Amino acid sequence: MKARYFNFSAFLLLVTLLAFSACKKEFDEPPISELPNLVATATIADVIALASTSPVALGDQVLEATVIADDKSGNFYKQLVIQDSTAGLRIDIDAFSIYNDFPIGRKVWIKCKGLFIWRDGDVVALVGSDNTNNSRLPQSTYRQFIIGGEYNKPVTPKLKTLSTLTSADYNTLIQLDNVEFADCFAGSSYAYASTQESKNAELTECSSGGNVIVRNSGFATFANLLMPTENGSIIAVFNSFSGTSQLFIRDPNDVSSMTDTRCVSLANYASVSMQDLRAQFSGSAATAVGKVRGIVISDPNTGQWQSRNVVIQEPNGSGMTFRFDDDHSFALGDYVEVKVGGATVDEFNGLLQVNNLPLCRATALPNPGGIVINPRVTTVADITANANAWESTLVNVPNSNLNGGTTYGDFGIMLNDATGSMGLFSGFSTFGSAPIPTGTGDVTAVVGDYNGIQLNIRNLSDVNITGGGTGTGGTNFNQISIQDARNLFTGAAVTAPDTTKIVGIVISDLVGGNWVDQNVVIQEQGGAGITVRFDAAHSFNLGDEIEVKISQLSIEEFNGLLQINGVPLANATVLSSGNAITPRVATVADITANANAWESTLVNVQTATLNGGTTYGDFGIMLNDATGSISMFSAFSNFTGTAIPTGTGDVTGVVGDYNGTQINIRNTSDVNISGGGTGGGPTTFITIGAARALFSGSATTAPASTSIAGIVISDKDNENITDRNLVLQQTGGSGIIVRFAAANTTLSVGDSITVDISGGDISEFNGLLQVSNIPNANAVVASSGNLITPRVATVADILANAETWESTLVVINGATITGATTYSGTTTVADASAAIDMYTRPGATFSLDNVPAGSVNVTAIVSQFTGYQLNIRNTTDVQ
Repeated sequence: MKARYFNFSAFLLLVTLLAFSACKKEFDEPPISELPNLVATATIADVIALASTSPVALGDQVLEATVIADDKSGNFYKQLVIQDSTAGLRIDIDAFSIYNDFPIGRKVWIKCKGLFIWRDGDVVALVGSDNTNNSRLPQSTYRQFIIGGEYNKPVTPKLKTLSTLTSADYNTLIQLDNVEFADCFAGSSYAYASTQESKNAELTECSSGGNVIVRNSGFATFANLLMPTENGSIIAVFNSFSGTSQLFIRDPNDVSSMTDTRCVSLANYASVSMQDLRAQFSGSAATAVGKVRGIVISDPNTGQWQSRNVVIQEPNGSGMTFRFDDDHSFALGDYVEVKVGGATVDEFNGLLQVNNLPLCRATALPNPGGIVINPRVTTVADITANANAWESTLVNVPNSNLNGGTTYGDFGIMLNDATGSMGLFSGFSTFGSAPIPTGTGDVTAVVGDYNGIQLNIRNLSDVNITGGGTGTGGTNFNQISIQDARNLFTGAAVTAPDTTKIVGIVISDLVGGNWVDQNVVIQEQGGAGITVRFDAAHSFNLGDEIEVKISQLSIEEFNGLLQINGVPLANATVLSSGNAITPRVATVADITANANAWESTLVNVQTATLNGGTTYGDFGIMLNDATGSISMFSAFSNFTGTAIPTGTGDVTGVVGDYNGTQINIRNTSDVNISGGGTGGGPTTFITIGAARALFSGSATTAPASTSIAGIVISDKDNENITDRNLVLQQTGGSGIIVRFAAANTTLSVGDSITVDISGGDISEFNGLLQVSNIPNANAVVASSGNLITPRVATVADILANAETWESTLVVINGATITGATTYSGTTTVADASAAIDMYTRPGATFSLDNVPAGSVNVTAIVSQFTGYQLNIRNTTDVQ
């Protein structure tokens, strides 16, 4: 009996183990019986044939296909790409981590009822809506349309050559053999991970010598990895954008076979000195050899050098000007390596430069040991005698002065010392309107040549001359109190003493729009205040502590208001932010009695009322308390349409003067009066630029109690923007897309509005930054009929500044529009500098209007949709 008992137990143990093993298999791999009982009724090619430039509703078709690309690596954003035996198709889905449900190699069935097929530019996409601006399949429902089947059924890529690729291969998996990344891209990162910018890498097919772009997203998980340097095969999804063929890899495994010998060897860029590079030129154009390293001594931010040019110098050595084939982003002080082999060394108007250099040949490197360029201290005579040898290097001329004009923009400015004179050119700089100083000091500059030797300063801090103007770098400034600055004025305009500066906290609000954008009011804590008028629009925020150099500047009255006038914007520096001035609690009678002394300071009037109008924009608004009444002016602010409250409370404002004392509130939160209006709301206004800065590469939420203000520059009536979106720009400043919860039916182009963005989602949609999920009621119209003056720019300027200028208005003069006979879809705007896409929605009221021929001026909004583009509002934007 005992033996039988043990045998039976062993049998039970064996059965248990077998059952456990079977359960394990079921967990890893769904049984065939659980797969959907669906049968394909159409092919991908069948539904592609139905596609149009407007989404077409599909019927009861069922597709059977395999996933060939997903969003796991980040190189495909909110997309799946599927393929059957006839074609491939992109599916746009408003979800993340789609690969968890539908990874590469999984069989899928697509139920097409409720979906749309759409020709999106060159390629066709399956989408969830006929609204092309918001067409992705919703996260909540996409699994109802896409039904998963068996896993690990990979598609074998089609072996192709560049010459045999056609539109029939779009969104299919292909393989190219005997290919290699071009010299500029081999061994460089797939994309720009630090800035999350995409990269178009050039791939060469050795058998034909043809090239194709491999496009890699800056958000890809492999963006900072290095592309192969050798030859082999690439597997990729074939695509096209605006007529340009593109390949998208799923991850670096798609190029893992690139281990063979290259058909075109990478250039052997031997290191040479800058002097050796210069010596390669012997009077006529020569082909450069080698590579050089040095420090950037030109400043790309002041307009003193063209956006494609950079000047680089070796420490204690020679320098050279480099001209790239595209705009660069190297900053003053960057340590840069430039592979010059194969480029041209030649003179341009007397200046030696390396010309026609692919931008990808230059790379910013970590600075070994913090190398800096110390300028050569010299005389004008020495510079003249050594002009060729010292060209493109940094010099410093002490005991010098400037004459020949009144501003840096004048074309006759000369630098003089005891040994001679030399031209100093800044005619196209951003500081051209700044006055030149009239005293003696030292000047640092780059030695240049434009049919004659000249000097080029980088920025105003290169001029350390006392007396007039702004040459302030290196000078010790004496801080005086704002009260001392006010005391300098005794009834007539007066010039502030040399080497004088003031410091105060900004109490005016740029965003509220109740001051012109060139004016700022600063006050010392517990002390005096003054109005500062700059020579250009400023960006100082309420609460910034700023230092303002006022040497030799005019202190004068304007319609009764004391101000420091014509201050170069470069003279003001932010020392800290987030400060607050405690307002002086006072009565109206106190303010009237102390108007001059308290001018440009913050006061608070308690137990006050407002009357004389119904909105802040009315011209007769009065602030009243038991002691008297005083004018409160807000007629040109961004909150003019807001109703004034009708009760009693306290009001904070800045004491002003416009041919009589008045109070200027900063925004409606300065009015804490119950009854009507908005007075007392805790909203904090930030600039649109500050709102954009909240986004640092991933979606974020706008802080509570936060608002922005600006002027609507998009045109809802002509429908070249989706009905939930508008574009808002601040005068002289940044812009942003505001996406509402429902269609915008009330906010028109030219409306000045405030928008409470509290809790809004700040994120990018196909590269375009927007603040979304904003309730329509959060937008309040302050006034209508306003205009934003577009920035005059070239196409090259726009492309170089596209991220910064996004959602702002520009005008391109002397442009042409090509690529189509009507506005609908994508056309090309070009001028002498470059070309850029212009997109018009097929549903726009003017989409079928004919595009004018010949030279035109184009006003448009800078935008992007996986690439930079322009959007006009209506046909009057093209003149």
